[in-house]
Amino acid sequence: MTLADQRSFWLVPPAKMNLEANQVHLWRAGLSRDPAAQQAAWAVLSDDERARAYRYRNDEDREHFIARRGILRALLGSYLKIPAAEVKFVYNPYGKPSLAAVSTIDPLQFNLSHSNGMALFGFAWSTRVGVDLERIQPDRGVLELAEKYLSINEREYLAQLAPGAQTGAFFRCWTRKEALLKAQGAGLLIPPEQIEVSFGSDQPAQILAIRGGIEPLDNWYLQNVDFDEDHAAALVVERQAFSTCCWDYSLQG
Repeated sequence: MTLADQRSFWLVPPAKMNLEANQVHLWRAGLSRDPAAQQAAWAVLSDDERARAYRYRNDEDREHFIARRGILRALLGSYLKIPAAEVKFVYNPYGKPSLAAVSTIDPLQFNLSHSNGMALFGFAWSTRVGVDLERIQPDRGVLELAEKYLSINEREYLAQLAPGAQTGAFFRCWTRKEALLKAQGAGLLIPPEQIEVSFGSDQPAQILAIRGGIEPLDNWYLQNVDFDEDHAAALVVERQAFSTCCWDYSLQG
């Protein structure tokens, strides 16, 4: 299904955040933060999140995990109107987190992705949402990666592009597939090469096929996300009638 592509303008968040029933909120955030912000994030983490943080051997990876979990909790707490430390998660068999039962009529759905010290968060009421963020890596052999992860039609299209356009196109394609898989919460139950999407720079974002999928194609809607010039990003939502608001976490008052 197709959604009209909307350019992502990253705006200053309002003082009081209101997520409407027909909206998706996207948040862009950097994960390299000052010590005070990190201390505040650490203070709201659960015991299991702190244990997970300690398992990171790399200091930067550990700090980025603390930052993104702290930001996620802060945003969820704001939407649910509860303290960030009181947000509780449950995990499906594939490791996708969701909210434990909370006192709200409509379930708040969320998803997050991170790459290269940046993070993308998506939120919506009562509809599954998936986001993916990847740093565009010019040194990767994208034609070789395409042989593993892209469909035959996608590989043929990628090979026809000018060499200078292939890297960006591959990562657009990859993030769109990943956003769909993350929205479904099924891990790699569907091999990426069985999902086919549009990814030309002059094409609307579109899911073209899900071969062997467990859910109908018509359930899912794809939107490109203009994160920044160094990253490719995508959003997938379970229903079509929605608008997108894009907020920059670093611009909060």
